[in-house]
Amino acid sequence: MDVKYEEDKIDLITKDYVKVHFIDVGDGDAIYIQLPNNQDVLIDAGSTITGKNVLQVLRENRVDDIDLLISTHPHEGHMGGIPSILENYNVKQIIDSGAAEGTATYMKYSGMLTKGKYNYAVADKQKFDLNGATLEVLSSRNENWNRDLDGKSVVSLLTVGEVKFLFMADVSYPYDRELKVTGPVEILKAAFQGGQTSTSQQLLNKVTPETVIISVSKDNINGFPHGDTLSRISEIGSQIFRTDLNGDIVVSTNGKDYGVQISKNEIPVIKRRAEPPTDQGVYVAHKEEDTFHWPYCSLAKRIDFHDRIWFKDANHAKENEYIPCQFCRPE
Repeated sequence: MDVKYEEDKIDLITKDYVKVHFIDVGDGDAIYIQLPNNQDVLIDAGSTITGKNVLQVLRENRVDDIDLLISTHPHEGHMGGIPSILENYNVKQIIDSGAAEGTATYMKYSGMLTKGKYNYAVADKQKFDLNGATLEVLSSRNENWNRDLDGKSVVSLLTVGEVKFLFMADVSYPYDRELKVTGPVEILKAAFQGGQTSTSQQLLNKVTPETVIISVSKDNINGFPHGDTLSRISEIGSQIFRTDLNGDIVVSTNGKDYGVQISKNEIPVIKRRAEPPTDQGVYVAHKEEDTFHWPYCSLAKRIDFHDRIWFKDANHAKENEYIPCQFCRPE
């Protein structure tokens, strides 16, 4: 598939393009699907604080109403901004997981649902025809009733011609391996800020995404996205975009090819978790490979003790024809 990637330079003139906006809302999700003929779908809306970013994107794109709103689950980073959406837009249909939580965020949302008399349904494998595109709800409360709140999240699949988007909400391992979806998909929105249980190897093997989007804050308190998750994704050949580094991310497709537009491009700051063993060296590599790492890098930890070689600095490694690891960036 022909994939076009440019920073702030993508041709989106064609009316028939579908644009999927992954809005930077920190630790949560907000996905705005912009369809031909003025159809608009919103999946989550960030938190009470970051929901303003969602409103801004909707206003910039002259959204007049929302055809379908999916609230994946009642956590603040996903549901907190939804009341503002309901206050500012006519929402024609709402789907959620059916899960409840005794928080102020959920109580406000639930109260607005009751008073507003919306066309509302619990996720149960609905399918929507959206001007040639198709949005399928893959979740069902009857199947997910015994899971935790994240595991009950609404997972959905958008198909635009030959291009598929899989939106995982916060469904992580072990539940993501149970997902009934026929791969491959071109774009995967990773679950749970790319945490350690996000995007299991079983899921990756099943859907083999070309591009993975991670929605996460710049200063995530848990240090997400986790290095093991980034390694799993990279090892199958996927390109990774992250809202903490790339800001708002827009994927545009005509059903055959797709392009990715980012609003910024920052290099991640890697914090050293421990001092390297000074008697051996600063950086480590596998003696039969060509990449060197910080010792705490998840890829470095996989190197057997007998296969390790050490370098006193980056120049020493490069002189021996080793290149820096793209994850831990040892320079």
